[in-house]
Amino acid sequence: MRKSTVAVLVISIILLVAGIGLSAYGVYLNAPHYASYHYGEGFYSYSVRYRLDMPGNGNGFTAFGRLSFDAGLVLMAIFVFLLVSDKKDEKIADRKAGNFTKAEHEKAKSEAIDVSAQSEEEKKE
Repeated sequence: MRKSTVAVLVISIILLVAGIGLSAYGVYLNAPHYASYHYGEGFYSYSVRYRLDMPGNGNGFTAFGRLSFDAGLVLMAIFVFLLVSDKKDEKIADRKAGNFTKAEHEKAKSEAIDVSAQSEEEKKE
C-alpha cells in the first residue's frame, strides 16, 4: 500500500469519528436541560427547578458533524478505489516481471554456465 492510500484511510477514520462526536454534542445541546437550586435551611427552605430550553443551540454542531461524517464516507470510498487500483497495478507488474523472468531464465542459466567455464579457463592461464 502506498503512503497516500494510508493517509486517506487515516483521514477518513478521523472524519468519521469527529462527525459522530460533533453530531452527538449538537443533539446534547438541543436537548432541554434542568437546573435545581435549593435555598435556605430549616423552616424557610425552598427549592426551585428550572427547565432551560435552548432549541437550535446545537444545530451548527449537528450540521457540521453530518458534513464531517459524509466527508469521511466519501474518503473511505476513495480509499477503496485507490486500494483496488494499487492491487491491479501490482498484479500487472508481477505478471510482466514473471514473464520476463520465465523468458530470460534459460538464457541467464546458459550464460551462467558459460561464465563459469570462462572463469575456469582464466584461472588456468
